[in-house]
Amino acid sequence: IAALFGRDTVATFNPETRAQVDWTSLALADKLEDGHYKHSFIHESGETVQVAIIGGITSKSYELTINAGARLGNDGAQFGKRSAAEIADRKVAFVQQASNAGPTMKDGNPVFHASRGNIVEFPQVEATMVRSLMGFRSAMAKRKGIGDVMIGTYPTHWMVHSEFEETALRLLASVQASAIADVNPLAGKLQVVVEPRLADPNVSWLVASPAKMDGAVQVYLQGHEAPFTDSRIDFDTDAVQFKIRFPFGLGWLEWRSWTRLDHTAGA
Repeated sequence: IAALFGRDTVATFNPETRAQVDWTSLALADKLEDGHYKHSFIHESGETVQVAIIGGITSKSYELTINAGARLGNDGAQFGKRSAAEIADRKVAFVQQASNAGPTMKDGNPVFHASRGNIVEFPQVEATMVRSLMGFRSAMAKRKGIGDVMIGTYPTHWMVHSEFEETALRLLASVQASAIADVNPLAGKLQVVVEPRLADPNVSWLVASPAKMDGAVQVYLQGHEAPFTDSRIDFDTDAVQFKIRFPFGLGWLEWRSWTRLDHTAGA
């Protein structure tokens, strides 16, 4: 799921509002007869982001250090893996909260809401699944901003449960076609992101690349983009204590870059 989150930074632990400047409100038109140009405005809204510290301490007794030796591995590497797993767990929970509706945005609605048109039914009918996905991609590209201008950004990733991976890969597979009708139009259009932490195999998400369009973001504290680690020997017990600390947060800046697919049984 890490590939679907953009990157943002904050200067402090206080909540910060991220201004979302909607370029679709900018007006371009023919120059008027009196020599003037058409005036427009920049529409600005904002979502709040914030970080909090996550971390932990573990101790290894002197006896364990002697007995296990090199099999204990590197403390930093072990905690690094644990940190990555914790962040992935939190990202999945962030997306799936409120029964897959996602976090609530400044307008009072969750990320995935019927009024946004970013929740679609995906019938599991083999003969029409490719066509359905092509339609979902097209609909995402046709979404408009506040200025009623088409944004034109297609989804690049398809996040699926591990139990749906085989079906997803088959739908996107490139085949050696002998006729135009046999060509798979989805081949090469989407990258499958398999996330085993997802709760429901019958829900998936189409996502535009964070490099192309804002969406879900991981938030860092400026100057502390990597976990801080430290260790010491307890004078009283000879145990080695290892600590890791990481300022971390999650936010959602733009809903138009995501679509939730609710899989339904085929007729």
